[in-house]
Formats: sequence, C-alpha cells, structure tokens
Amino acid sequence: MTRQHIRWFAPAVLESVERERNRVLDRLTEWDVQVNTKTSDTIALLVADRVRDAIRYSRTAQITLTLEVTGRELRFQAINHDPSESGAGEQQGRRDRTLLTLLATDWGEFQPTGSGMGVWFLLALPDPLTARRRTLLTRVRQARPRQVVHRFSGRSDSAA
Repeated sequence: MTRQHIRWFAPAVLESVERERNRVLDRLTEWDVQVNTKTSDTIALLVADRVRDAIRYSRTAQITLTLEVTGRELRFQAINHDPSESGAGEQQGRRDRTLLTLLATDWGEFQPTGSGMGVWFLLALPDPLTARRRTLLTRVRQARPRQVVHRFSGRSDSAA
C-alpha cells in the first residue's frame, strides 16, 4: 500500500466532531483501506475524541487535522491554535489521554510552529487477509461437529 496523506482545516465548533469523524472514515474508504468493524469503531472514537479536544482548547475559528496511512498504520493528528504563548503549556496538563492510552498503538503531543497544541495517534491496521482467514476458520469450526473427550472415562462423544 502506498502512502496516503491529507491535511485540512475544520471549524472549531462542536458540530464539526461528527462531520470530521465521518470525513476520516469516508477518506479511508476512498483510499481502499480495508478495516474490520472493530477497527473502524476505534478510529471513529479516537478521531472524535481528538477533534473534540482540539475544539475545546482552540482560541481561533479553526483547527488543523491530518490523516495519513502508510502500510498498515494510520496516523491522525489534531492541532488547535492558541494565539497566547502560555496556552499550550496550560493545555498539556488538562487534556484527557485515557482513550489514547487504551486504544492507540502510540500517541504523543507536540507544539506546532507558531502557537497551539497538537496531539497525534498511531493505530495499527489489521491485515485484511489475516482477518478474512480468521473469519473463514471460525465458520469452518462452527460448521463441523467437535469431538468431546470425557475427562475421567476416556470415552469420546461427538457434540454439536
């Protein structure tokens, strides 16, 4: 898979959260990035969380968002823009990082050129062939009867 990358600006209003989350998922579809439902839900949750956080601390009318997919890894970053010099340091202590810690492969904070605060996360994308094989194996296992061995008697029965 080749590297895909896009950067855009979004209004710093809470109504942007759903729109930008959907924009990321739509872009992944356009780029033919195949993810399972669990990964898609994780991406949606983390993107919404980061967009909401950037909007919450932005002191300007817009935030900057970046989406990048390289190989089997997704990187997303959200930057708020705070014209005051002290804003970034104050924000660093206030941000909730629980979802990032639990769900992201890696994440970090940075101070962009100029002002504001940026937060990025990486998410490992599952190999679609591996996921497809797992699904097929699960179907095969469910379709065939299992052999049950009685622990004490040593006899075996076929169980459905």
